[in-house]
Amino acid sequence: MEVPRLELLAYEHGLKPALYLTLPRAEADAIAQRFGDHRMARVDYLFMYDAVTDVRRRAPAAPGEGTHVDLFIARDAALVERARTIYEDPRGPSEHLAEMGAMLGYPPCCVEAFAALPDRSNNTAIRYAAIARTRRLGLPFAPVLNNLFAYVLPSFPCSYGRAWSVAQAEAVLDLLARTQPDTAATLRRALARPVLFFDHARLVVLEGARLDGDVIRYGGVAGGLSPTEDHAVRERLERALCAVLTRGDGLRVTDGALEVLRGSARAAWLPRCEPSLGVLAPFGL
Repeated sequence: MEVPRLELLAYEHGLKPALYLTLPRAEADAIAQRFGDHRMARVDYLFMYDAVTDVRRRAPAAPGEGTHVDLFIARDAALVERARTIYEDPRGPSEHLAEMGAMLGYPPCCVEAFAALPDRSNNTAIRYAAIARTRRLGLPFAPVLNNLFAYVLPSFPCSYGRAWSVAQAEAVLDLLARTQPDTAATLRRALARPVLFFDHARLVVLEGARLDGDVIRYGGVAGGLSPTEDHAVRERLERALCAVLTRGDGLRVTDGALEVLRGSARAAWLPRCEPSLGVLAPFGL
């Protein structure tokens, strides 16, 4: 499904004090027109992208040139002027994370967790860190925070069970339901499914899933959800995973292997070659 850019909705209704958007030029121009009566800072740049890790890198461009645009939008002129100063700092926003996070209304714990990451440009690694932190804290995986293939919140939560982030995401979906109830309901259902996640380009979800001890029982497997533009990479893994997972109706994920079961019998066994790659995020269970 096409997921609308929900942070615009959150900002328009006062759930966020400001917007910080990284956009292709045409989309940035349209949003700048939409918020033409608000205060705004704009930075043009050249965009370089890895479709697998979701690493985004940039090079400076002259005003009116480049491929992409950073927009910082707020009703408060002082916020925008401060953002403009940060953009003009040669070190950029990455050296002012705590301040930028506060300006955008992010919880301090999420900003601190983001700042502590060794590589903040790798959005795949950021998701692995959030999954590990959620498990370490013993928190449930809230479906509304499932950002493995769609965003309700534009920021990265420090965990998938963070209470403030859950409340914020629920408020955003409630706003969406006022005008697009079918879209909101479909999105809620889509997010409430376990995700077998490898990286930004490669993931599948389990349909009709339930817990059975240390096994996840499922009725089907779905692909086609990865937001990557590298379809060849995505589709090769999805075809292979679906071929293996549809042999069974249960999945057990351990540090050593992915085990596919049909009933109590083993239907397939995929040993891990890279211990840290491949994780099951149990949304909806």
